[in-house]
Amino acid sequence: MSYRAPIKEIRFALEHMAGLNELRQEGEAESLNPELLDAVFDAAARLAEDVLTASKEPGLAYLAGRVLTTSGRTARAQEVADTLSNQIDDDPQLYGRLLRGEIALERSDVRGALAAFQDAHKIADTWLGHFGLGRAYVLAEKFAEASTEFEWCEQHSGQAIAIMLDDIPTWRLMSTLRHFTARTLQGLKSPAGR
Repeated sequence: MSYRAPIKEIRFALEHMAGLNELRQEGEAESLNPELLDAVFDAAARLAEDVLTASKEPGLAYLAGRVLTTSGRTARAQEVADTLSNQIDDDPQLYGRLLRGEIALERSDVRGALAAFQDAHKIADTWLGHFGLGRAYVLAEKFAEASTEFEWCEQHSGQAIAIMLDDIPTWRLMSTLRHFTARTLQGLKSPAGR
């Protein structure tokens, strides 16, 4: 149950990398219209709400908050982040700050994202925190700083196997890391970014 569907990444991959937009224009994928995709994402948000109802585990609440965020329900995700951040133990506070960073990224609030991920770092030095900082720096076009964060993630890629400190595999995040690393290298005008 601790799987987080990477909705934004799925939509981006479908529409841009797999060529769904082009297939629609050619009339070959008319049934995969934006309304259908929205319905799928709405179902994901309902599942996230079910998880929040059924479990009080902070890691699951964080993942449900991520699904709510990527489904466009940032106000509800903010409630989850606030609930986590206001708890006494470090783990819920960490997840609350990480979720605040994700919400800020969704809103393109670079300063808010940087502050939230840096606050999370004060609690624990995590792969998710470095990855969030890197993505925020890309959004701010601070590619040297982003590169530093993504290099840290790459050097600690073993942590990406189980980022929630449990035994549920999360290696899928490495593909997203590679995407943002490439964007960073392009921003730095590096030959490796072509």
